[in-house]
Amino acid sequence: LFRRTETTRLSETGVVTDYRQPYVDQAVLGIEKTFGSHWKAEAVYVGRRNRNMVALVDRNLASNYTVFTNVAVLDRFFSPFFLNGQPLRLQRLAVSNEDILYWWHLLQSGAVQGPEFLPPGMTPEQVAALRYDPDFVLTNVADARRRFNQLQLRVQARYPSWWFDLGGTVTALEGNLNTVTGPDDGGGSSAGPYVRLNESFGALGNLANQSRVEVKARVGGELLLGLRGAVFASYASGDRYTPTLTLSNLLFEFEADLPNLTPERLRRLRSFFFETTTGQRIFVQPRGAYTYPARITVDLRLERGFRLGKRSLLVTVDAFNLLGASAVTEVQTSYNGETDPFSSGRLGAVRNRLAPRTIRIGTALVL
Repeated sequence: LFRRTETTRLSETGVVTDYRQPYVDQAVLGIEKTFGSHWKAEAVYVGRRNRNMVALVDRNLASNYTVFTNVAVLDRFFSPFFLNGQPLRLQRLAVSNEDILYWWHLLQSGAVQGPEFLPPGMTPEQVAALRYDPDFVLTNVADARRRFNQLQLRVQARYPSWWFDLGGTVTALEGNLNTVTGPDDGGGSSAGPYVRLNESFGALGNLANQSRVEVKARVGGELLLGLRGAVFASYASGDRYTPTLTLSNLLFEFEADLPNLTPERLRRLRSFFFETTTGQRIFVQPRGAYTYPARITVDLRLERGFRLGKRSLLVTVDAFNLLGASAVTEVQTSYNGETDPFSSGRLGAVRNRLAPRTIRIGTALVL
């Protein structure tokens, strides 16, 4: 009478096992050189390695899923989805053995009939041998990686009536887990890639929230009419991001890469095999494959003091994003974001830009 359509788990937890305190190894090397009494240059290298990173882990993860490779993503009418003008294919797609065995038992009992209730390319003997036995623990993850390397260069000048500061960084932030003890950015608030196998595929790469190159310059000094001013300019080459697909047993069908299996419908990996993995996210491109547009901003500050007897009044004017730059800083990264409950809008839809030009006037009474 009733048929299961979806299982959502919101409380995947495990006991703490073999826990060791997370920490960070950091190395800082610097060199500094002065030129006369006004100029200074410096170079600094910073390297960080996260150690003993903690995550929820399914110790039987590998045996709880069946993995298919080079899988085509289809709609409910078995037409292909596209990405960048090419049919969308997933290098790997994991199907929970819980779903496979659920339909296998119904097939054995006669409650359902048809070859589509067997995963493509699998024999009844192979399906019968599958197991699903999750064993969740909260522990340190040996293969979790997060590495930060940065080269910092800076030149400064200080004179009685003006100053100058120019700095730049070249940064590499790589790994497969962009967190220490919380949710990873690729999976949102999920249990993570060591419980949800699909979220581990393609996870190693360039992590988000870091531009490869950043440059900042500041020039300031004494101006006419008792004014002091400064100009601040910055450049960033753009943060990394990666498109993801959120699995849904209501939106997608799949086709396994088994060209010798005929007719074509026998290659289809049907949507009902994803009733317990609906909501899992999977990278559809290598992590960090996309970069936000480069951005340049210019800010300005002017200030002047006025004597008021034994006190003084400081008047300031700040102009932020003086040139009105509108570079994109965030887009929709979910391929099916219009239906993803954790997202909104189509893939690539702009979600945020640089803050608009802003003028701020302030005063301060100095006693």
